[in-house]
Amino acid sequence: MPTNYPKNVQAARTKLRGDETIAEWVEGLCESALFGAVTTRTAAGIATEQRVLIYIPRMFGGYDLHELPYSRMSSIALTQGTLFASIRFIVSNNSVSVTHISKGKPILFCNFVRDRIEAPVSPAPGPPPAGNGLVDELERLAALHRAGALTTAEFASAKRKLIG
Repeated sequence: MPTNYPKNVQAARTKLRGDETIAEWVEGLCESALFGAVTTRTAAGIATEQRVLIYIPRMFGGYDLHELPYSRMSSIALTQGTLFASIRFIVSNNSVSVTHISKGKPILFCNFVRDRIEAPVSPAPGPPPAGNGLVDELERLAALHRAGALTTAEFASAKRKLIG
């Protein structure tokens, strides 16, 4: 991955978490509200394995940062013109757009993001299958006794501990 990123991508790169790296990036313009008026400012879009960051530097220092996790992103739209491209992200019924993209590879960027949005989400591990733990443990002890691994006295003692 190149290290000679444009200025805004370099600045956005400092906002990555320790385990994140830039997979794809674009640079263009983003509309935002400033002093009650909508203004257009430069912006960098960075795609990592976990999320998309839209970094928008402020005129007099500071920045705005939009963090767009793939799990909350419902779609991404690419408009490719003759000179510039535009990308629109839909996240939780809100949208963020980077327009007039003049640097980066917007098609590769969108394909990378789309693959992450459409990737199947593995279900969170649930509780173990329902069963009676006491019955299961008694059956295990009985099998050990039948196999000769437990004496009759050891089996009786273990049953008393389980049953109480």
